[in-house]
Amino acid sequence: TARPGSVGHVPGLVANPQSNGCYYWAQVAVGSLRLLSRADRDLVLVKAFHRALVAVREELLGADTSSADFDAQFRSVVQRVLATHGLDAKAVGLRLYVSMKPLWSTRTLCTRPYSLADKAKLQQGLQAWRRLERAKGKAREACECPELRAAALSQLREVYREVMVQAGCPAKQLAGRLLTLEREQRAGQARAQARCRQLE
Repeated sequence: TARPGSVGHVPGLVANPQSNGCYYWAQVAVGSLRLLSRADRDLVLVKAFHRALVAVREELLGADTSSADFDAQFRSVVQRVLATHGLDAKAVGLRLYVSMKPLWSTRTLCTRPYSLADKAKLQQGLQAWRRLERAKGKAREACECPELRAAALSQLREVYREVMVQAGCPAKQLAGRLLTLEREQRAGQARAQARCRQLE
């Protein structure tokens, strides 16, 4: 089976060939938030999903994601833009997940997807996004201070673990991923400290 790839070099329009046909889906990014449609073999339908998601992204790109009002704005924009395109979150199979690359990590951390058709799941997803953004911000702020950096990076890993467990991911499945991340970050800290010593 071939790996998923873009359709006609259109960003966010993905094709995934399978033995029973080719499946397509649409996805867009708003910062570390990712919006993802359901997969379908009807390319015309998925292109409609893609147009709607691109319109959502365009409206949200200028938004202040740090504002306390962003969550309400996000819900409003998604609902209004989808309705403009004759769609809703359930029809699109719309989900969101968080994708970020922590300091010194070679891999991107992604959460499980949260359904936008389920108000409780949507709220859980936005809360997960806020917690991870806050933890990542603290790690970034502490990167110049070795005394604070290790604690901030550890806190980011713990927040990710909590978010994933809350979403139903078994803690045992996360252990290897988090151990790899911790090793990469410790190695990154060691390299940064070595560079600092060379400059002294």
